[in-house]
Amino acid sequence: MPTVLVPIDFSPVTTHVTNAAVAIGKAMGATLTLLHVLPRNFELEEAGRRAEAQPVRLRYPKDWKAIQKLTEQVRSEGCSVNPELAEGHTVRTILDKAEDLNVDLIVIGSHGHSSLYDLLVGSVSEGVLRRSRWPVLVVPSPDIQKHRHQTNTVESHEKMY
Repeated sequence: MPTVLVPIDFSPVTTHVTNAAVAIGKAMGATLTLLHVLPRNFELEEAGRRAEAQPVRLRYPKDWKAIQKLTEQVRSEGCSVNPELAEGHTVRTILDKAEDLNVDLIVIGSHGHSSLYDLLVGSVSEGVLRRSRWPVLVVPSPDIQKHRHQTNTVESHEKMY
């Protein structure tokens, strides 16, 4: 059975990403893996070495509950789906999970930050695109789609005159 990895961050683009992944999952007969990556808290690292023996879901119960809720929503739409909660560097963790699962596709969202923001801070979707050995579908933020539509409408209107 094909496997689709769906990294999510619970931002507004998450709904669009999961909708796209569900459509693709149904069409491919794939199992979706919803992955939420939490940044490692280095301040607590030393004190938390004993706690690391606990699964991530026990250390981050709110995040685990949120991903379980989303998993149930996806499952109710008729898709096979597994939730995953991980901790670490986001891009590296996504790509490591893709390798572990031997995925057929990664479906990821893009927030549509400015070029300056991406230059200074970086973009997870860009990092995954640059380093991935697997096909990647980037689902744009609704803000990007809205901006493109407004830009195209203004350009079309200007061409009329």
